[in-house]
Amino acid sequence: MYTTYVFRSIERKERIKTPCVECGKMVTRTVTASQTLNPFNVTASGKPKTEYQIRLELPAELEKNVKWQKKNAKCKAHGDR
Repeated sequence: MYTTYVFRSIERKERIKTPCVECGKMVTRTVTASQTLNPFNVTASGKPKTEYQIRLELPAELEKNVKWQKKNAKCKAHGDR
């Protein structure tokens, strides 16, 4: 017999617009950062994180996740996909 626990996910989405580095057209990307509120998501001291602590960390996590390509997907300068 299995026991399933469902932990609440706290996420933040951000839409970023920037010009393509090849053709200059606008490129739009959506970046998402999320963490779950659970007893295994702990701070450096070993205590479980609160919702407030997670919400404070999400913007910094979004900055790390912005390693997307700044090229238009249909740009002929680097080929169709």
